[in-house]
Amino acid sequence: MAYRRVDVPSATGVFSVVGARPLSWGGGIQATTKKSWALLKELYGVSTPEESTGVITDALLGAVGPAIVVAHQGPAGLGEDAGAICGRDWTPQAADFGDDDLLDCITSARAVGVPLCCFGHMHAPLRHGGRRRMVCEREGTVYVNAAEVPRHRTAVEGVDFHYTIVDFGPGDRVDRVAGVWLNERAGLVDEEELWKREE
Repeated sequence: MAYRRVDVPSATGVFSVVGARPLSWGGGIQATTKKSWALLKELYGVSTPEESTGVITDALLGAVGPAIVVAHQGPAGLGEDAGAICGRDWTPQAADFGDDDLLDCITSARAVGVPLCCFGHMHAPLRHGGRRRMVCEREGTVYVNAAEVPRHRTAVEGVDFHYTIVDFGPGDRVDRVAGVWLNERAGLVDEEELWKREE
């Protein structure tokens, strides 16, 4: 999905799924290494921060339906503390570890409608105990961190696998997000509601 837009039919029309910058470790575009830029150029023809931001923004602005952004790391602005959806929890000083370029892309395209941005990278269990907040909403966009770790667990019957489910409601808006464990034999074995829109 990196640097691409795929228009996907839905029951109510079309969603435009847009892939953000790959190879992101977080911490903003300035944290992208020279080796990563060389690989981005080789694989995607993108060699500068400006080109990267431009390609993603153009894909969002060309959306034919509400845009869903898929990224490895979430945007800047969501890391107000260590337990926040993009908060740095592995150093004594907590900090926002989101990507500023992704924030710029989503902000530039807000007029076309960006109801959902999903990503991972920032693990749910925090380094010093507790759990990360995995969902938040800002300015009409719901941000979902799907990085449940570990993603599978041994069960009495086989293996349970973790998935994040996003439910859309009227007006192509996100209404509910849940984390579910599905067993390869028994089906749904556990569900946790992570976020629900308040009416």
